[in-house]
Amino acid sequence: MLIIACGTCCHSKCAEKLPRSCTGTKASGPIIEEPPAGPSMFGRELSEQVIADNAAVPVIITKCIYAVEAVGMEYEGIYRKTGGSSQSKQITQLFEKGDYDAFDLSDTEIYNDISSVTSVLKNYFRQLPNPLTTHALHESFVTAACKSTPSRA
Repeated sequence: MLIIACGTCCHSKCAEKLPRSCTGTKASGPIIEEPPAGPSMFGRELSEQVIADNAAVPVIITKCIYAVEAVGMEYEGIYRKTGGSSQSKQITQLFEKGDYDAFDLSDTEIYNDISSVTSVLKNYFRQLPNPLTTHALHESFVTAACKSTPSRA
């Protein structure tokens, strides 16, 4: 993840697509790259996390979605709202410890802010080095989204 001197935050591979006035090369200052976080699941390749978890889908995704399905389906704007930072940090630390069986995110007495669960999940996806809709396929996705759908008779 890059933080540009103008205040823009973007994926490192997306920085080249920013307007010239926002690349940080002018008098506004240099591009600042955040230091790597170390051996964290956040920022790790999806394929590496699958191997580390020995699962078809990383455990963080499975546990967060299970919690949302268990307690958050009636919550309006669940993925749009930001959760509390202290509970989000707590959940992140639990995942980083790697003892996934030690906690249940659907336990509303302990984890009473379902938006914190979704915030952790969104943060996980945001920090993937390669997004789910990959850079290589970006133009194909844009083209597909722009095509008009046939009208129904």
